[in-house]
Amino acid sequence: MKIAIYLLSLLTGVLILALAVEFGLRAFMPDLYRGYLIAVDDEYVKWRMGPFEPSQAAIGFNEPIKLKKPADTLRVIVLGTSATEGWLTAKTVYKKYNLDWQPKGISSYSKAMQYILNNIADPSSKKVEVINLGIAAYNITDVFRMLKDSLRLEPDLLIIQIGGNETWTSERYSWESYIDENIPYLYTALGYEVITQRKAGWQTLSTGGGAFNPMALFGSAPQPIGPEPPDREAGLTERQAVFRRELARLGKFLQEVDVPFLFQIPAPNLAGYEPFGSMARAGSSPETIEELNQRLIAALKSDGSAAKQSYLDILAIDDGIAEANFQLGRIYLDEQDPDRARRHFWKAVDRDLVLKRLPSSFRDISLDFVRSNNFPYVDEMQFFESGTSSGVLGNNRLDDDVHPSREAQYDLASRLVELIVSNKLLPQEDYAGSLQNMPGISDYDLMTGYDNEAIGQIAYLKAAHNYLSFGRFRQRLRWHPNPREFLQPIIDELDVANQFAPMDYSRYMSAVLNLYLGDEANARRIVDALNCQESEARAAQVQSTIFDASRQILGRLEARYQDQLSAILADKGCTK
Repeated sequence: MKIAIYLLSLLTGVLILALAVEFGLRAFMPDLYRGYLIAVDDEYVKWRMGPFEPSQAAIGFNEPIKLKKPADTLRVIVLGTSATEGWLTAKTVYKKYNLDWQPKGISSYSKAMQYILNNIADPSSKKVEVINLGIAAYNITDVFRMLKDSLRLEPDLLIIQIGGNETWTSERYSWESYIDENIPYLYTALGYEVITQRKAGWQTLSTGGGAFNPMALFGSAPQPIGPEPPDREAGLTERQAVFRRELARLGKFLQEVDVPFLFQIPAPNLAGYEPFGSMARAGSSPETIEELNQRLIAALKSDGSAAKQSYLDILAIDDGIAEANFQLGRIYLDEQDPDRARRHFWKAVDRDLVLKRLPSSFRDISLDFVRSNNFPYVDEMQFFESGTSSGVLGNNRLDDDVHPSREAQYDLASRLVELIVSNKLLPQEDYAGSLQNMPGISDYDLMTGYDNEAIGQIAYLKAAHNYLSFGRFRQRLRWHPNPREFLQPIIDELDVANQFAPMDYSRYMSAVLNLYLGDEANARRIVDALNCQESEARAAQVQSTIFDASRQILGRLEARYQDQLSAILADKGCTK
């Protein structure tokens, strides 16, 4: 007993000391961050700090970057979030799923820009080097700090994405993100957690630094609509104020720097990305929430005019129910009424339980910033929607919630190049290019070596990472009356993966989902391809891993499902 008390006292003392050190450091932190890049020696640059190393770049940290710009080179630096980095083809994602990170699958609009700019250049032009400093989960403050340090690379043009992660990532604009990496991790992690939770002021889904954590949905009730988290609106208002303040600092800084710049404003997937969950308005009674849940489940079981009227009835009670707005938007899109559909899709985005996409208010703030300052910019949403048949941005351009597909990346790169050349944003004495010589995406695919294997790998990553990793579909399975509606697109991606880049885990996932939806014949066919007859060790591996995959995807397994899967495995020789 005395030992336990001693250990507890010791742990408490360590925690108190850690907090004291962290809080004490606040007085000594500089207002301006030292930087995200450092020179290892006099010649090359190395990554310093942040949640991810920039892992996908036209010229980036996976290739040596000379600190001093070569005399025959022009440098374009692209800054932003994962949509800029080139998600889904970042090295971190490939490594997570044990895939070989190969150049042929890697893509981003910076990589496409570099290809296009050099292909349309006159022979007398300097080489254009596009350095991609986009990083997953970065918000405006991170981008600003990276931008300041990137000036050491002597850029000739800056392209800056703003407004990508201002709601769902934790606060990183205050002192705790300045702390040097050499301080023990306990201090930074502990102080970060305590302070951001206190400052965020909204216990939205978890204690994850005040962030909207999708995985925390697993702890919520298995129903589509819940009460609005306390102080959500206050927290959102605070983050809007921070975003405005950081943009003002960024604008002032850029006006004092003698480097041309171009802003890029990202866009959410409006038409193709179901909400994580819905919230009844603040102050709604439990009885009202229960009625809304019953009405929504019934509406999701309906179709046609009956479904439409049901969603309208729900919104007459509470016009902020995200799922009802999303489903009604899809109905209006089918009716070829894109303007009305877009209004409902935006309501769904703004009232999603997890504000992981880009709420309309942050887009409005971004647009007001660039327009009021007469800054050059590309509005990704306006650009992409102009090329869609439906008139509303969805899966036709974006792979998931905000990340452009490979084709969309190339189109965006083409648009950026058009603005760069037509507005003469690169030094005219060093670069001239003809827009008449613009290459097509087929030329880009040929240059990168993009082939069926790359197509299959990316299809697998879409299914495994974009769709299933964040838990949105696992949560929806707990209450949605028609799971095929949102599981079939995942199965379709896995079919592509199994055709062009077959691997065990894509087959596990495909078998699990097919069996869950009652497609036992397909599940049997896929398990058969796992070749359990090879050896007893192989059979044991398949049996163990496919059950693990089932639990990861579906959560707690029903006895009926377990019995069916066990029978298939036994029939195919996949048992110990």
